[in-house]
This record gives sequence, C-alpha cells and structure tokens, in this order.
Amino acid sequence: MFERLRAIPISSEPLNLLGASAVYILLLIIPPAPHISQAVNQSGWIILLLLAVYFGLLFRKKGAAWVGIQSVSVFALFALLLIHQWQSADSYGEIVSGLLPWSDASGYLGEAQRLIHGSLFTTWGGHRPIFPAFLAVLLQLTSRNFMVTLALLSWVNALAVLLVVREVNRNYGALGASVLVLIATEFYSRFAGTTMTEQLGFALGNLAVFFLIIGAQNKSLKHALLGLGLLSLALNARAGAFFILPMLILWMAVTFRPKFVLWRTLGLAIAVTALPFILDSILVKTLADPQSFLFSNYSTTLYGLASGNKGFAQVNIDYPNIPESEVMPLAIQKIRSDPALLLRGMIGCYLDFLKPDDGVFTYISSGSFRAMVNIFLWGLTLIGLANGILNWKEGIHALALASFIGVFASVALLPPIDANYMRAYAATIPFTALWVAEGGGA
Repeated sequence: MFERLRAIPISSEPLNLLGASAVYILLLIIPPAPHISQAVNQSGWIILLLLAVYFGLLFRKKGAAWVGIQSVSVFALFALLLIHQWQSADSYGEIVSGLLPWSDASGYLGEAQRLIHGSLFTTWGGHRPIFPAFLAVLLQLTSRNFMVTLALLSWVNALAVLLVVREVNRNYGALGASVLVLIATEFYSRFAGTTMTEQLGFALGNLAVFFLIIGAQNKSLKHALLGLGLLSLALNARAGAFFILPMLILWMAVTFRPKFVLWRTLGLAIAVTALPFILDSILVKTLADPQSFLFSNYSTTLYGLASGNKGFAQVNIDYPNIPESEVMPLAIQKIRSDPALLLRGMIGCYLDFLKPDDGVFTYISSGSFRAMVNIFLWGLTLIGLANGILNWKEGIHALALASFIGVFASVALLPPIDANYMRAYAATIPFTALWVAEGGGA
C-alpha cells in the first residue's frame, strides 16, 4: 500500500512509521504536562485554528523529512487524545476515572473476557460480535494488559487516519488534508481510551477510504474491492449508514465498466460486501448465545422513528421494562397503523442531519463556535458535491458523490437524535471528511 505515498522512496515509509510509532510510545511513557493534552482534547476555537494552520502549512511541504514530521504529528495528536483520558481521570458515559469502562464499553469488555475464558457471548454481545471478538484477540496479544490494549487501539486509528490523510493531501491538497485531520481527531477524541465499537468501525472506515481512493485514481479494481470489503466490515463492527454499500457497488460498476465486464465487477463487489455479513453471522452462530440476533438493538430505534422521530427511549416510555425481543413487532405494528407518523419521523431525521449547529458535524468542539465551524464545513461539503456532480465521470469525484448519496439515503432510517453526536455514523465519518476535502480542493 505504501508505494503510492507521495514522492517517497518505498524503503523510507516503514522508517517514517517506525519513527512515528516510537514517538507515540515515548509520549505514553513520558507524557507532557496535563494542560497540554487537555488543550488538544477540549479544543476551543483558538486551538482548532492553531492546529488547522499548523497542519495546513505542514502538508504543503514535500520530501521524505517533511513526510516523517507529518507522520509524527498525526501519531502525537492521537497519543495526546489518549493521554488526556488517563491524566484527567474524567468520568462520562463510557468511562470512569479516565480508564475504567462503563455502560456499553464495560459490556464489550465483559463480552471479550467471556470469550477469553471459553464462554459464549450473551445475547447483548451477540447483536454486534465482531468488535468484542477483535478485542479478545488484542487482549490476548497484550497478555491481557488493558492499558496496552487501549494504546494499540489508538495506534491503529492513528495509522488509518494517516494513510487517508496522505491520499487526500496528494489528491486534494493541504487544506483538505488538514481539515480531515481535525475532523478525525475531533470525532475520535471521545472514544480514545474506551472499549467501544466505534474504535474498530472508525479505523476500518478510514482504511476503506484509503483503498477506495487508490482504486478510483488508478482504476484499480482490486484496491476498490478491498476498500469496499473493509467498509462492509466496518459497518458490521459498528452498524450505521448501510445504504452507502449499494451506492458504492453502483459506483464501482460505472467506474470500472470500460475496463472490466459489468457483471464481473458487480459480482465481485456484491461478494466482498456480503463476506463481512457472513462472518458476522458465523460469529453469532458459533460464539454467541443461541437466542442472539445481529443488530437486534435496532428495534428500539425503529420504534422511536415510527413514533415520529422520538428517539430509541420512546418504547420504554410507552412500554416500561419491555424485553428487547418484543420491540420489533410493536414497531412494525406502529408503522402499519400510522405510516404518516413514520414519514414525519424520517423527515425529522433529515432536518436534524442538516442542522447548521447540531447536525452531521455536531461532534466538532462546543458552544457557539461549533455553529460557525458547522456552517464552514457544510459550505465546503456543498462545494464538494457540486464539484462531484460536474466531474461525476472522474473516479475520485464520483466516489465522494456516491458516498454522500449513500450516507444521505441512510439518514431516513438512522436518526441523528439516536446517533449520540454521530457515533452511529462512525464507519462513514471518514467519508464525511472526504466530502469536505472535495470542497476544499475544488
């Protein structure tokens, strides 16, 4: 994969990554003062502006030495996000005292521990088994050292983001690359140091974008198929905007038609998309309680949507303490009895998604500054969409356009009010950054 990185001898890239990883480890062993990691993690407008200027200038530089500095900078930024959790000892939804998992994070760690000790996943773990299985493997590789496991998760995400940043910088320029870094770190900052499915979904989503960009630029079907397969795996690890998959299959059929027979491209694309679903099903059948069902928790989301976009908690308001297994029939019954209410809920989803201060970029910073950043990013996105429409025959521009259509189509069934600062979109957040880069490089 490294031979495509801009103007760098193939032999130098492993050294760059090795050096960046060494700095990453060094920062974890000898962390900076707490106020430094806090400034990066709880970024107000001044810090964001400084980071944007720094990375904007840095990504303009060429040559092996500058690429090494870029790698170190990205890895150091991700290290600081993790360090902040440990130094601050904060407690919030998924973490206690900066380290101990809570709520869903505790559940996924518990499921991984069950697997390690030879037990099956519970029905709760069986609704999304890929991540706890992956987490169990990491824990075994680190001799069950929890902090090292968390450090590895952040390292994987740093590597995945760096690879995408390199390709975006190569194709869209420094502005797109710098904005991508900020979007990635702003989104990931909440999950650094946690055992949430977003860790794996976000990393695989970035790797998917990396290979899809290469496939689009080189008309390389094998890279595009790998990217599509990784995205499908990301969405199985962290369920989200699934409609992006058929849109990208269609994009591949159009993009590679002059070079490959249509049915062959479609067949291969459908096959690689289906493989992670098959893997997920096998994991449920072999490693989970026999009563487990994939993505079973979506029933509460559907009920809230059918109630007029009231949120997943609505079912517990209407039916306190109802078992999850009984929710889906109630949701279907509600849709049949009042389909107009479902339509109203879907429209509400789009209104939430498009909000300039609390929509698709809601994870960016906080306060009134977030509204300004959201408007700026939406502006770049709209420019990128216009550029994608004008250049729809060109692979990389068509990729950005197709990914937007796929994610946007998913919004109707993936309510932002249930997404919890867009975490349900974790696997496709890297594509969100691609839309912005498309606008910045237009």
